[in-house]
Amino acid sequence: MSTIIVYADLVFAANLVMDWLVLWIAGRLAGRPGKKLWLGAAAVLGAFYALAAALWPYSILAAGWLKLLSGCLLVAVAYRPESWLWFWRYCGAFYLVSFALGGAAFGLWYLLLSTAGLPDSLGRFAAPSAFALPLGVLVMGLLLLADRRQKRRAAMSSLLMEIELWPPQEAEGRSWRFTAFLDTGHHLHDPASGLPVLVMALASLPEPWAQTISNIGWERLERLSLRTVAGVKTLPIWGPLVLQAVGREKRECMMALTPELLNREGNYQLLAPFELAEYFSLPHKKEETNQHESLADHH
Repeated sequence: MSTIIVYADLVFAANLVMDWLVLWIAGRLAGRPGKKLWLGAAAVLGAFYALAAALWPYSILAAGWLKLLSGCLLVAVAYRPESWLWFWRYCGAFYLVSFALGGAAFGLWYLLLSTAGLPDSLGRFAAPSAFALPLGVLVMGLLLLADRRQKRRAAMSSLLMEIELWPPQEAEGRSWRFTAFLDTGHHLHDPASGLPVLVMALASLPEPWAQTISNIGWERLERLSLRTVAGVKTLPIWGPLVLQAVGREKRECMMALTPELLNREGNYQLLAPFELAEYFSLPHKKEETNQHESLADHH
């Protein structure tokens, strides 16, 4: 009679981590992530069940229907769904993630068996299950990265403003519409006039305005010193221009021109000092200072 050795601590720890990962990913997939405390409680419950099933492998605990019911119980504890619709939605996401991770683990293991010539004596069940943990961590990391990017974009979009600019009198041109980003680290002012300074990349400068500046002479434009991470830079400034936001009165400003791109995605063409938040009717929140890029980061 063969003896089965079960390392209870390893079985419990592995199932605890895997159950938590599967529940966390399933919640994200369903659209309503659960609270960490309840996810942990459900994971502990699942780990105890897995340990009991491993200690008594020939009991009713190993029955397939009981395993399905235990998964539904974990879902109920982890998310406490408000309706049967959400309960089945969570269950579907839970088993989808479970089967996907398990199938990927088995597929990766059998691929290694066939290509690397690993011996079958290493086990065809215990070894594939070991791949599920790093795969779950990888999926969790990718979801966290995507969630972070989504929150970053949402925070940035709240500071994007549509504005209209009229050039100085010497340009005698029509107005142009731009998207400005209210940069919390941007506090530039023209030392001569005291007007706020917008920063625009040369690539976004309208051709008629560029032609006007060329006729005037780039060397004749005033310079504004700017301290960045790379050191002190001087940018040519042009103005005064007339700025108007939707539903706001017109006001004057200056514009500094930089040869560098302001952002890679191209969803705005101007950097505006954050003091204009009041002009755009945005609340000034101190905590936002640490959430957005400063002007120096763009250079």
